[in-house]
Amino acid sequence: MAYDAVKMKDWQIAEAAEVNMPNPDEWRERLNLQKNEMLAHGKISKLDFLKIMER
Repeated sequence: MAYDAVKMKDWQIAEAAEVNMPNPDEWRERLNLQKNEMLAHGKISKLDFLKIMER
C-alpha cells in the first residue's frame, strides 16, 4: 500500500503501516534468531548484537 504524505497525517501513515508490521516472534523466525538474541522494546524488538555475533 502506498502512503500519501500529502493527504495523510503522520499518525495515520504510522497506524496504517503498523497493520502489516510483523510482531517480534515473526521477526525472530524470519531472521533465524534465538529468543535471547532479541530485546523487548514495545511492539518491536531490538537485536542483541553481541549475542548474535558470539553465535
